[in-house]
Amino acid sequence: MAQGDPQGAAISIGRAALLASQLGQQQAPQTDHPPYRLMVDLFRTQEQVYRAIALFQQSGERTPVSSGICSLLSLGRQHAARALKNNSVTAEGPAFHEPLHQQTTEWLEIVQELQQDWNCRQ
Repeated sequence: MAQGDPQGAAISIGRAALLASQLGQQQAPQTDHPPYRLMVDLFRTQEQVYRAIALFQQSGERTPVSSGICSLLSLGRQHAARALKNNSVTAEGPAFHEPLHQQTTEWLEIVQELQQDWNCRQ
C-alpha cells in the first residue's frame, strides 16, 4: 500500500493469510484459537479492504461505489468480526493477544468508515 499498489498489497497479505493458516494447522492446539488462526481473519480483512480500494481506484473513485466493492468491504467486516469474537473467547493468552485485538478493532473501524464514505449498506 505504501507504494500505491492496493492490488499488490492484497496479493501479499493474502499470501500472509495462507501462510498463517498453514502454520496454524501445524501448531499444537494450546488454546481454542491459537495465534496463527486468529491472524488469518485479520489478514483476510486487510486483503478484502485492499481489493476494495483497488477496485475503487479502477472505477474512477466515484461514489456511490458498485455492489462488488461493497461486498468486499462486507466480507472484510465479517472477517474482522470473527477475529474479534475468536480473540475474545481466548482465555488468558500470551501478550500478543491484546495487540492483535487492537489491530482488528482498528481494521473494523476502517471498514466501517469506508462503508460509510462509499455509501455501502452495513
